[in-house]
Amino acid sequence: MIDDHFLVIEQAQSWVDKVDINGWLPQLCKNAVPPGFSYFYTGLHYLLFLLLEQVGITDPDTKMYYVRVIHAVYSTLTIYFGYRITYKLTNIRYARQVGLLLAFYWFWPFLCVRNLVEVVCIPMLMWATWLAIKKEEGGLGYFFLVGILLGVAFNIRFQTVFFSAGFMLTLFIQRKFLQGLATFSGLVFCAFLFQGGIDYFIWHVPFAELRGYILYNLKYAHNFIILPWYSYLLLFSGILIPPVSLFLLAGFFSGFKKYLLLFLPSFLFLVFHSFFPNKQERFILPILPFIIMLGTIGANELKERKGWFVKFRKPVIFCRYFFSGLNLILLIVVSFTYSKRNRVEGMTYLKGKKDLKYLLVDCTYDGESICSPRFYLHQWPVEYMLTDKTKLDSLCRNLKAAPEAAQPGYIIFYESGDFCQRKAAMSRYFNLKYETTIYPGFVDRFMCYINPVNDNAVTYIYKITGQK
Repeated sequence: MIDDHFLVIEQAQSWVDKVDINGWLPQLCKNAVPPGFSYFYTGLHYLLFLLLEQVGITDPDTKMYYVRVIHAVYSTLTIYFGYRITYKLTNIRYARQVGLLLAFYWFWPFLCVRNLVEVVCIPMLMWATWLAIKKEEGGLGYFFLVGILLGVAFNIRFQTVFFSAGFMLTLFIQRKFLQGLATFSGLVFCAFLFQGGIDYFIWHVPFAELRGYILYNLKYAHNFIILPWYSYLLLFSGILIPPVSLFLLAGFFSGFKKYLLLFLPSFLFLVFHSFFPNKQERFILPILPFIIMLGTIGANELKERKGWFVKFRKPVIFCRYFFSGLNLILLIVVSFTYSKRNRVEGMTYLKGKKDLKYLLVDCTYDGESICSPRFYLHQWPVEYMLTDKTKLDSLCRNLKAAPEAAQPGYIIFYESGDFCQRKAAMSRYFNLKYETTIYPGFVDRFMCYINPVNDNAVTYIYKITGQK
C-alpha cells in the first residue's frame, strides 16, 4: 500500500492540487530535501491526472479505474514478449506454455494493475531482451534502442541496473563488444535525459534522487525485514506453486549456459537482492517472468533429455492437474478482490464531508503510524496521528489549545484490539458519534494469516461532535 498509493498516486494528485503532500518539491515546500525516489513514474501519473481533470474527470475512483486499465493493457506486453522470446529460442509448444503461465499465473492479474515500480519495469526489460534476441547481430543503433529500454526500466526502478549489468556482461561474454557498448550508451543517455534531467530541473543537481536513494538504503539496510540469503528461492518455490515451482527453478538453473541472456541478468539481480539485508517480497518481482520463461524451457528440455517423464508419468500428470486446479482457484479469488480494502473504503465513506479539514487517527494497538489513503477523500485533511509513542493526554491538551478551525471532525480507529478501552479513553476528551465499521477484505485476512506482519485492520469511524 505504501509504494502503491502514497509514493505514486497521492503524490501525483497532490501536485495537481498544488499541495505536495510528502514535501518532495522545493517549489512547494520550503524544507523539502531529495526523498530518494524517482520522479519519472510518479510524474507520468501527475500528467495523467492533470489530463483527466482537464476533460472533467475529478472523481478519485474514476481516476483509479483509468490507472488500473492502463496498467492492465501495458502489462500484456510481458505476455507478448515472453511468447515471442520463447518461440524464437525454442518452439511453439514451449512458447504457448510460457504465454499461458505469464497470463494466468494466479498473482499476475492482481499485481499487474498496481502502481508497483517492481512490476511496471518488467515490460521494458522483456522488450529489451526480445529486441536483443530478435536481431543478435543488429546494428549499433538497434542496440542503442535496447539500452534506452533498459534505461526506462532504470528510471522506474533503480535496482534494475543489476539486470542491465548482467545484460551487457552477457553481450561481452558473447564477444559482441560494440553491441554491448551501444547498449550501455543508450542506458546512460536515457538515465541522464530523464533521471538526471528531471533532478537537475527540480534540485539543480543531476541524480540528486539516486544519490539520496543509495544513501538511505545504506543507512537503513538493517532497519527493515532481515531474512537469510535463500529467502527469495523459498519465495519462488511457494508462489509458483510446488512441486511445479521446483521444476521451474531446476529448469531455470539448468539452462544457464544455453540461454545466457535470459539467465545471467536475472541471476545477478537475484544475487544482489539475496545478499542485501533488507528483503521484501516485491523487490524480486522484476525477474519473475524470466524465472517462468527460462524455467519452462529448461524443465521441458530436462524432461525430454532425462526421460523421467516416461518413468514417472502418473506423478507428473498428477502434479500438472494439482497445479492447474489450485492455480485456478487462487486466480479467481485474488483477481476479484483488492488489498487494504478497509482503508480505501473508509476514505470513500468520508469523501464529501465538509467538516474534514482535520482527521484524528488512532492506531495505538498497531503501535506504528497507519497512513490513510487521502486521495479517495478528494481533499487533503491534516492527520493527527495517535500511536503508542504519542500520549493521549498531551495530544488532547494541544488540541484544546488549538483554534476551533483546527479541531478534528472525525476519528478513525484502526485495528480491533483493545478497541473498547481505546474508545473509552478517547471518550473522556471528545463526544463521539458512531458512523460505520469497515472490515478488511479476504486478501488482507489471508495475508495476515500467513504472515502477521501484514496489516489486517478493522476500521471504525466516529464523528467528533465536540470536546469535553
